[in-house]
Amino acid sequence: MRRSRQHRVIGGVCGGLGRYFDVDPVLFRIVLGVLAVTGGLGLLVYGVVWLFSPEHGEEHNEGHRMLSGQVGGQGMAAVLTALSGCAVFLTTIGRDSEDPFPLLVTAAVLGGTYWSRRRRREVAQAMAADPGGAATVTDAPPAAGPPPAPGGPSWWRGGTEESGYLWGPDDGGTDTAGPASPPRPPREPRSPLPWLIGPVALVVGTVATSLSWSRPLGTALQIGLACALAVIGVGLVVSARYGRVRWGTMVLALVVGGLLVCASALPKSIGTEWHTQVWRPAGVAQLQPRYELGTGAATLDLTGVDPGGRTVRVDAEVSAGRLRVRVPDTVRVEVSTRTDVGVVRLPAGRGSHEDVDVVVNDRRNTVLVPTAPVGERKDGTLRLWLRIDVGYLEVIR
Repeated sequence: MRRSRQHRVIGGVCGGLGRYFDVDPVLFRIVLGVLAVTGGLGLLVYGVVWLFSPEHGEEHNEGHRMLSGQVGGQGMAAVLTALSGCAVFLTTIGRDSEDPFPLLVTAAVLGGTYWSRRRRREVAQAMAADPGGAATVTDAPPAAGPPPAPGGPSWWRGGTEESGYLWGPDDGGTDTAGPASPPRPPREPRSPLPWLIGPVALVVGTVATSLSWSRPLGTALQIGLACALAVIGVGLVVSARYGRVRWGTMVLALVVGGLLVCASALPKSIGTEWHTQVWRPAGVAQLQPRYELGTGAATLDLTGVDPGGRTVRVDAEVSAGRLRVRVPDTVRVEVSTRTDVGVVRLPAGRGSHEDVDVVVNDRRNTVLVPTAPVGERKDGTLRLWLRIDVGYLEVIR
């Protein structure tokens, strides 16, 4: 598949896909446009195909040129298009709404593609039945030729010495048999601009995160990383125009994009301030239906609670930090825990022993029978539902 030179609107991707699949390129423009405005995937797919598909009549794609050190306007446009699509896609992560509109449009385009191919097949059969009316196919690919003779430019260099590549072994040398290679032209002085992209992005990201530190931790990190990614994108454009784009800058962009994905997955309940909270109800009347803390260390002391022959439920949750719950040994306690990432420590219960586990996405149920002397035991049950996203969860009897 090669990008089209004639039927192009931006990069010739849809024109090349239409020619490759023998359908109208408008179908691909519709589906990519809809996916671009409804979630950013259209921009991401378009940029990736643009980057790794050569143009009609050329041998190497833009990604090959960038890896070889030759950065052009089309390569930078493809990278920025893919990064823009990735940024738009990250803003849709975590939404509860499920919009079926992109799927419906995709299904409609696939149906139109099938109908178009079937229609073209019928036309081809009609033309085969009437050879006199057959038309010459235009824009046909060039005829296959013999492979190039050995001794030409290496595949990793992709061009002549004048193309300005930064690395790759020489195509010849004076220490081997045969004529000596012509002297290489003096290399232009390297610009210090690519070396400044990383530090500037770090400073801008740190300042943006500090200014938004009053918001939830995930939101603050997303703002800082998004600003850093924007600085890297601007630096790539400026470097392509006035300097050299280094491979480390591309790796930095991928790392920052990965961190942005991780930051967008953090729960919004995790704050940036550490709090210490102790709840100590003296009886059932003082119990709250739910105890909750965002980020910090929380202690729930239920040793003074007497269920009075009933089943009393208590919910406690900490987003990030430590949750410690003290329960009496005179009543029956049913514990249900849920931990995303952290450490869980539970006392010995029915059919289990006391253990400390490092867990990921863990759910467990434990029943703690009374251990006090028979004369001190009380009727009733404490039913606990404990939740911690990231941190340490402990139940003490």
